[in-house]
Amino acid sequence: MGKGRNKNKEKDSYSGPPRKGRGGEESESEESVASHITFDDDMRSVQGDDVEDIDAPSFLDSLAEHIENASHKNISIRMAALRHLQLALCSHYVPEFVSKWRMTILELVIKNLKKTDEEIAVSALLLALTSLQLGEEMGADIEEALSILRALVTDPSRPEQLRALCALSIAVTAHVASVNDESISASIKALRSAWASFKTTSQCTRLYTSALACWCLLLQDTDVSTVNSAFGEFSKLTAFLEADQLDIRIATGEALAFLYEIGSENRPGFRLPNHQQIVEVS
Repeated sequence: MGKGRNKNKEKDSYSGPPRKGRGGEESESEESVASHITFDDDMRSVQGDDVEDIDAPSFLDSLAEHIENASHKNISIRMAALRHLQLALCSHYVPEFVSKWRMTILELVIKNLKKTDEEIAVSALLLALTSLQLGEEMGADIEEALSILRALVTDPSRPEQLRALCALSIAVTAHVASVNDESISASIKALRSAWASFKTTSQCTRLYTSALACWCLLLQDTDVSTVNSAFGEFSKLTAFLEADQLDIRIATGEALAFLYEIGSENRPGFRLPNHQQIVEVS
């Protein structure tokens, strides 16, 4: 990434490739999307007590077969293959294998991001997982997928659960793999639009909480001008502190604290412009 990147932040929980630089009732569609957000049981069944030998030819051959089946004409076969890939990349670190199939995986992701909500959901996660495997080795080829995801996360006609998942994919992918300053700025703008336009009357709060957290994450990777513009969001954020939903208030408080930390680190004597209002609301 460019010179605006904060390279001093440690990422102890992430052991992937090193950086080189730089959230009521759901519709059936939302239930389908939600199945890709939480899959602890599936993860336990994949990981189990016996760790599979990732160097075994059978394991890598199986992954290659899933990649090939991910473009099958039969949607059931296609979705099963995509889920297998998703679970495998969640439980195994296989950068050499992923690097070999990088372009094929990206082509699959881009193609599926234009299909059904279910296919979009699993493909968005697959993009993030692939990026975690390879980091900046993903190269400029991720930009088309990121552009599609930005359009999806800002599309009010899409299920909020799906948009929340797209926000997560944007943030993870851009944070670990993008080296394009303009792309990072565009992603920050899209995520800001997603949380700022959120209606607190919505039954689903995941879009707001996810988009806001992802927005904060990418602010660590951008230039000073974009960070300075983020300080103008204090009044907008403060309004969400009065929301009825607890998770919205918590997410907002965390975002305000994050912005305050950034301001304090870079501006001696920094004080929130609406400090007293925040204290009174809190």
